[in-house]
Amino acid sequence: MKVEVSYGEEYLDRIARFRVRCYENSAYAEKVNFRTYPNGLTDELDTRSNHFLVLEGENLVGSARLTLLNSILEIPYIQEFNRPNEIDVREPFWFYSRLAVDQSYRRKGVGRLLDQSRFDFMRNDKSKACETWMIAKGWRLPQLIQWGCEIVQSREQDTNSIYPFSITETIYLLKAGLNQ
Repeated sequence: MKVEVSYGEEYLDRIARFRVRCYENSAYAEKVNFRTYPNGLTDELDTRSNHFLVLEGENLVGSARLTLLNSILEIPYIQEFNRPNEIDVREPFWFYSRLAVDQSYRRKGVGRLLDQSRFDFMRNDKSKACETWMIAKGWRLPQLIQWGCEIVQSREQDTNSIYPFSITETIYLLKAGLNQ
């Protein structure tokens, strides 16, 4: 398997549909499926993000993204956390998001390969970003802590939550320094 990095719109339709297909085959299918996202899962950050794609032949089996942001308030769903405008962040920073792995490739190192590729990219990047921020569910914490991430805040989810990737789990806001 190899990782390709794409910037902008080249693969966006394929990536957006792939994300929904991955979620339809998970515990989160009730919130993320082709009924709720008929054109695929995408947002305003996709067109200005670096997309990391794991391909097996021509088949997309994993994807993730990195977006260079200038304000913590640009992070989707940041309002789920307490007083986001008071969070101390060094800007610009990388926003680490949208990990999706095909159901038949889960627990086979695809997520780890995408993590490695994104951290290598950030550490070799020539921008002035010296931090990365992310929102994650609890099952991701062990891997992200191994990459040097630390928990900044957590929030219990409930039925009123707007975060679509969790039902009633706790979500975490994390950051990591990039040592540039």
